[in-house]
Amino acid sequence: MKKRSAIWAFVPLLSLLLTACGGDSYPELELPDVSALETVHAVCEDVRFDYPDGKWTLAGQDPAQLYLTQTLEDSASVAVTVRFEAASTKLTESDLRDLKKEMLSADMDFMEAAAAEFRSVDGERVAYLDIVVSDMDRYLDAILEAAGLTEADLADMGGRDALLESMPATSQLMFYFNRGADLYSVSGVYFNEDQKN
Repeated sequence: MKKRSAIWAFVPLLSLLLTACGGDSYPELELPDVSALETVHAVCEDVRFDYPDGKWTLAGQDPAQLYLTQTLEDSASVAVTVRFEAASTKLTESDLRDLKKEMLSADMDFMEAAAAEFRSVDGERVAYLDIVVSDMDRYLDAILEAAGLTEADLADMGGRDALLESMPATSQLMFYFNRGADLYSVSGVYFNEDQKN
C-alpha cells in the first residue's frame, strides 16, 4: 500500500463515491442523505466522482480537491481530497494497522485516534480513521515544515500567535476503499461536529 503524509487530510464526501457491493459485517457508518442533492460529475486525473452542486467548489485536479463553498474564504476552509492510492485487491487488517501507525507515528504524536477501524457503507468495508489534533502548536510546526515555510514567512502571515488564534481545533477523517483492483481515499479536515457530516 502506498503510504503518504496525513498532514493535509480533508473532510469526506464518501456518500457520493461508494456503491453497494457486499462484504464483511462491520459497524454501519451513518452518512447524510444526499439523494435530493443535484450533483456535478468530475473527472480528475485517476478519479471520477460526483459532488453536490453549489455546496462544494472543485479547486484542484491532482489530487482532486473540493472546498465547502460557504467556507471557501474562511481562514479555516473545510475541504475534501479524493485520490487514487494504489493497485490493491482488498484492504486487510495489516493495511489498517499500517495506516494507523503512519498517522500516529512518533513524529506525529500531537494527534490521537478517536477511531481507527473497519466500518461498513451499504455493506462495503472501508477503512475509517478519525484523528484528533491534541497539540495545535506542534500541528502548526508540522504544517509549516511540510510547506517549507521559514520564520520570515511565518512573520509575514502575522506571526505564530496570530496563526494559532485563527486556527480552530482540528480533526481529520480518512476513508480508504476499493473499487475493482484499485484503492482510493477520501480524506478531510473538520473543525466542529456539524461539519463532520
